Amino acid sequence: MLDVVALLAREADAAAVRDAYRAAAAGPLGAVLAVSEDELVSSEAKDIGERIVTEKLGRFFEEHPSDAREIAEKAVLGVRARDAARKAREMALRRRAQKMS
Repeated sequence: MLDVVALLAREADAAAVRDAYRAAAAGPLGAVLAVSEDELVSSEAKDIGERIVTEKLGRFFEEHPSDAREIAEKAVLGVRARDAARKAREMALRRRAQKMS
């Protein structure tokens, strides 16, 4: 498990962040990044996994700064797009509710 901190222009819920992470893992980072729904067995395994991912991810970003920037931009763009879609759905629901009342 890896904790990632990002400064976003807008708020994002956990699902949006997980989706952005999955999208990043499906892109150029696929060689060093994977997503699993399996739970870790122990905190020791968690620590080892964090260290390995952090190490490899850091190395990848150092060796490929333009890819790192592109991945970060795409992740943020994805979060913004999902946020806009959610807001549009909510607005459409509100309009329908207002028409019905």
